[in-house]
Amino acid sequence: MKTAKNINYRALLILIISSALFLIVAPKAWAANSCSWRAYTLQVDPPQILSAGCFSDEDRSGDAKCSDPKPAGSSGLVNTEYFCCCQATQEAATKEPKFKIPELQIDIPTLKLSEVKCQADDSGNFNCPIPWIGEYIVAIYNYGVGVAGILAAIMLMAGGVLWLISGGDSSKVSQAKELIAGSVTGIIILMSSYILLLEINPKLVTFKPISLNYIKEAEVKLASSRYSSSAQGYKDSTCASETELANGVNFYATGYYKPRWEETTDFWCIVAMQCSCPNGIDKSKTCDHLYGKTFPGYHPCQPFPKTKPYCNMTASGKAPALGDIAGPGNCQGTLPYGTKVCFKGKTYTITDTGGGIKGRRIDIWSGDSLKDALANTGVGTLTKGPCPN
Repeated sequence: MKTAKNINYRALLILIISSALFLIVAPKAWAANSCSWRAYTLQVDPPQILSAGCFSDEDRSGDAKCSDPKPAGSSGLVNTEYFCCCQATQEAATKEPKFKIPELQIDIPTLKLSEVKCQADDSGNFNCPIPWIGEYIVAIYNYGVGVAGILAAIMLMAGGVLWLISGGDSSKVSQAKELIAGSVTGIIILMSSYILLLEINPKLVTFKPISLNYIKEAEVKLASSRYSSSAQGYKDSTCASETELANGVNFYATGYYKPRWEETTDFWCIVAMQCSCPNGIDKSKTCDHLYGKTFPGYHPCQPFPKTKPYCNMTASGKAPALGDIAGPGNCQGTLPYGTKVCFKGKTYTITDTGGGIKGRRIDIWSGDSLKDALANTGVGTLTKGPCPN
């Protein structure tokens, strides 16, 4: 019986060690085997993206992570480049920006800088208020008020001492009175300085944090889905027949939206991806910091003022509205302008088309909401006619 028990304990110990080794090695092995070659294909004339390289949930990695030989690219009217794409971890996809509290060369005893806490809005973007400059100015003010208060108290005491030892000398008494009056006046001004500044201009005492917006990978994911292999496959499909449209047929939808105006490089890139550029494309710059993994060399819009309309007109000359979609331009026989369709339980009207909207592809206008644009993206069943009540 003792030998049998020892054997059981040994078996249990071997099982625990094996399980631990599996948990350590398996994720590494999975990561190593989750890499594959993806093609980024760009047609030169007319310029358009034919395939998008890494998928939205993948990261470009070193060539060594792909075990198979790298395929050869092509030249001429179609340029092809292959990227080694590996499955991205969930931790990397949801990681929010981090800000380190700076080390100051001139420290102030009353200063304590706050940590920056980023908050995600409804569109999935991070807003990061940075209060450090305001906190530093407030600390200087508080420190100065403390020093000035101490000096005023010292002058007040000096005036009192001078009065006590004046021995009736009128000149010394007069000098003591001036010191006391000056120190008291200084203390009054010091204590009322905040109220004075507040009355002159409230912004002099209100130090709002500098707000930095951080665009999460949601925007990149939306762009990637527009040119993914799935989207390309539905685009290359034949037009749906009347029978298929009557019974319901799978279509691939991409949500697009109007981003909020900002004078940043990211904004010019997003407008170029979502809409047409009011002032044209800026070919001297690229959007590689946003789309470099899947669309290397993609150009942003030329900068335009906030007052200039953008994302306000479709190819049909009509302003986009909620409930509008761009239908396949090569399938006007079965899905002409004005046709109402039911997609994922919602009724839409075809009011537009586009160069990349063909076959069994549609674009859904999502207003100014990135969250809605992401929700509208994907495969769903489309039937001709409005949705049943």
